[in-house]
Amino acid sequence: MEADRQGAANAPGEPEISAAVTSSFTARSLESTILDIASVIEESNDPELINTDGVSPFYLQNAEEFDKQLLRYWLPQRFHAAYVRKGVSKLYDWQRECLDQSDVLEGRNLIYCAPTSGGKTLVSEVLLVRRLDLFPRKKILFILPFISVVTEKVATFTSLWETGGVRVKGFYGSQGGSIIEDEIDVAVCTIEKANSVVNRLLEEKKIDELSMVVVDELHLLGDASRGYLLELLLSKLLFSSPGTQIIGLSATLPNVDTVARWLSATLFVTTFRPVPLSEYVKLGSHIYDADFALSRTLPHGGGSKDPDMVSLLCDEVTSLNQSVLIFCASKRGCEQCASMLAELRPTSSLSDAHRVHTEARNRMLEAMQATPFGLDPILRKTIPAGIAYHHAGLTVEERTLIEDGFRTGVLNVLCATSTLAAGVNLPARRVILRSPRIGRDMLDVGRYRQMCGRAGRAGQDERGESILMIQPHEKPAAQQLLKAGLSPLQSCLKDGSGIRRALLEVIASGVVTRQDQVMPFILCTLLSGQQSTEQLQASCESAVAFLKQSELIEPWVDSTTSQEHIRATKLGRAVFASALSPEEGILVYMELNQARQMFVLETDLHLVYQVTPVFCNSPVDWNAFYHRFNSLSDKERRVSDLIGIREAWLVAAMQRGPVSKASVKGMTDEQRHTRFFFAMLLWDLVCEVSPQSLVERYKIPRGEVQALQQSAATFAGMVTVFCEQLRWDSMFCLLHNFQDRFNFGVKDDLIPLMQVPDMKVEQARILVQNGISSVVNLASAEPSSIQKMLSGSRPFQEKNVLSEYRLRQDLVIAEQLVRQARITLSNQLQHVRHRDVLPASTSSSSSTALPVGPKRKAQQTVQPPNKRLQQDSQQTMSAQTGSSTSSVRPPTTSAATSTTTS
Repeated sequence: MEADRQGAANAPGEPEISAAVTSSFTARSLESTILDIASVIEESNDPELINTDGVSPFYLQNAEEFDKQLLRYWLPQRFHAAYVRKGVSKLYDWQRECLDQSDVLEGRNLIYCAPTSGGKTLVSEVLLVRRLDLFPRKKILFILPFISVVTEKVATFTSLWETGGVRVKGFYGSQGGSIIEDEIDVAVCTIEKANSVVNRLLEEKKIDELSMVVVDELHLLGDASRGYLLELLLSKLLFSSPGTQIIGLSATLPNVDTVARWLSATLFVTTFRPVPLSEYVKLGSHIYDADFALSRTLPHGGGSKDPDMVSLLCDEVTSLNQSVLIFCASKRGCEQCASMLAELRPTSSLSDAHRVHTEARNRMLEAMQATPFGLDPILRKTIPAGIAYHHAGLTVEERTLIEDGFRTGVLNVLCATSTLAAGVNLPARRVILRSPRIGRDMLDVGRYRQMCGRAGRAGQDERGESILMIQPHEKPAAQQLLKAGLSPLQSCLKDGSGIRRALLEVIASGVVTRQDQVMPFILCTLLSGQQSTEQLQASCESAVAFLKQSELIEPWVDSTTSQEHIRATKLGRAVFASALSPEEGILVYMELNQARQMFVLETDLHLVYQVTPVFCNSPVDWNAFYHRFNSLSDKERRVSDLIGIREAWLVAAMQRGPVSKASVKGMTDEQRHTRFFFAMLLWDLVCEVSPQSLVERYKIPRGEVQALQQSAATFAGMVTVFCEQLRWDSMFCLLHNFQDRFNFGVKDDLIPLMQVPDMKVEQARILVQNGISSVVNLASAEPSSIQKMLSGSRPFQEKNVLSEYRLRQDLVIAEQLVRQARITLSNQLQHVRHRDVLPASTSSSSSTALPVGPKRKAQQTVQPPNKRLQQDSQQTMSAQTGSSTSSVRPPTTSAATSTTTS
């Protein structure tokens, strides 16, 4: 080895570096010499000295000659500089030990657990980029639970890896489709999107193209609503692609050894926190430690407005220019707490340090005022005091501004619901839990630890504190909460519906083709380690019987071998391709099939109902429903009558609450009326009713309107694929535009212009009214003419007082729109050229991605199902010099909430 190194150092053509190496060996320590050599090689930028994988033969080929604590040891060279700029050059001891686990670097699965803020993600990033170097032509999935975290990670990974040639793309909601394009290396996905991507790879027999799958928040395997999907995804990989490396990480994973055995993974667990955490309990005016020993007594009460002395606990920290995160039991509690704290902290009494941020807070208020929903009256009062609240009722724009403000110190007190702990990384010096409850339910241990884990900011705080506020009667529950261990994680496939979906997906994708393959697949699930063979066999038989009875799968006999097989029916393939669950697919089929026999086309309300999510979890204001129902036109009433909406039922719901009697059509009365309520809201949305009017009309928080808009756009795409698979061409024609309409909240004629970044609905309507109806029209227009259209659309009184500043502002907007239209058009043309040279199997797929501008995500789109529709689509493409599919970006009003998952 020494001879090899010396030979490399004295190779011809490298005299300067060779001299540096020779002198360094005689004068300095080995470690310093190695680092100097690394620096010289980096500065030389000589491709002969740096391998194509970015690893220099001088200093990384011999593990004994390099400090494993340095990040440089583990990372390919081309990525190292980006991490150094971020301030990361060394590993914690536990990170080094985890990466050094046997066979992990060679592809063995790995499960590791570390406390919140302990540096978990860095380990997965190192393993990911090394895997990319080993298999540069393969893809990697990085799975995260929430849309907000996906978008944040896409931005982070792009900034870190772009210079190293790694291309990252986000897959969530209606964005990204289910195909990872050739030029994409890393797909950052929500759980639902990851499952769709894996299904597509299985269906096309390309699952081997997946070299690694990273699952963050692996404890969500036990989540009641989404755990089954994550377990299903991993089970399919274990069964069909054992060569795909699985990396799972979590801060709160109970019975982790069981999960590791299921995944045949190396297990690593650490309790290390870079910032020590001290847990306290507040009872009355006394503060106790985690053992309920008295720590201190607060000096005075908080008065009638603040009997819990929350303001005092905040001031102790904010007076030191540090931040406080307050978790409240409800959304309303967040708003009340923020209002109370702002009232007790008048702006005039703020310290000089707080006043420094006054200008930034004013800019934040102006940005909120400019959003479609306007400025929230509570935030108008609290933000000047450096205080805000955060929950799902806020819009994405509001939450993003608040999160950025809290990270930068512009806001130093944030009142939030518990979902913030799981969805967004916002550490604080002190975390206060206003109650040991969420709503009426007691906190579970996992959620409590997640919230406390936000205390302490690495690199900024020497320690973190959490304070749990309780009442005297809650003391026993609080003692148990602080000392209890995590409840064992249970498989979510045990309820039956999970197994039914699992079997349908593996049968429809061709992974399982015979009855005798069903049980081997089930043995690859987490459930197999928690139930007996007899129980598993009974569950399989029940699931197969359900799928056959529902006509989702069918037996068939191979005429050449006389062997009996199972396969998905046409309906089963439609359910599988649309990513619906079997239960959802059956309901959608029944509703659509009934509508095909009698459709009301005098209004689009009936069409909107068909693409409204079947199961909507948001609460319904039945009084608002009744008022809106009575304002329906005669045409719209014919739709409600056909669907089965009854005024008498609504009256009863207002008086006594909804009565959920089973419906002969497959849905309960409450489900049907709830779906129609949200269909009316979406109908108003695509008729371009203002977002603020929707909030007032339907009594729904503005953030939930956004969440509904996003989920409806996704569901509309699923229903469109469903119709395409069933060859219901007429239904496809009627429904295929609604994904775009929901995303943008517009009528059909505005869809082309809404593809342009920064385009607002009001601006698009003005342009269409003035003859600018396509991207081509806008791209070829002069900014001055667009300015005249925008300025000329103002009310008569406003036209008379148009200032020179306003005219200049309109010109800036016009120039921006024209510039973005030209970029969009250019990208569309590039995509068309690229698509024309792709293999037929790729270019003809039903899900394509079309990049249409900077910082925009491609969206799943659907190709027309027959020749006539293809011709119509080609004519549209020709007219716009673009693509036959519509690629959209979520507008300002369509982004999902932090807790939106799909």
